[in-house]
Amino acid sequence: RGDRWQCNTSFKQDGDVCVALVAPDNGYVQGSSVKCFAGFASGEDGTCNRIVAPANATVRNDRWTCNPGYTRTEEGTCRRL
Repeated sequence: RGDRWQCNTSFKQDGDVCVALVAPDNGYVQGSSVKCFAGFASGEDGTCNRIVAPANATVRNDRWTCNPGYTRTEEGTCRRL
């Protein structure tokens, strides 16, 4: 008893009520949070944005990495070693 309570899974607290979490396009609800599918990253506005990799790079989960034999540059490209 008392003022301590929590929302069920797939809901979040909004003031003194629980509201259902809604997954954005390219995302899903997991527990009490929203996640993005692999190849997408969470945006500041709650969207899931496609990760765009430069040439000679591969997207893995929520980021990209340069392929073997390449290194990441300060400009965000992949340069041959």
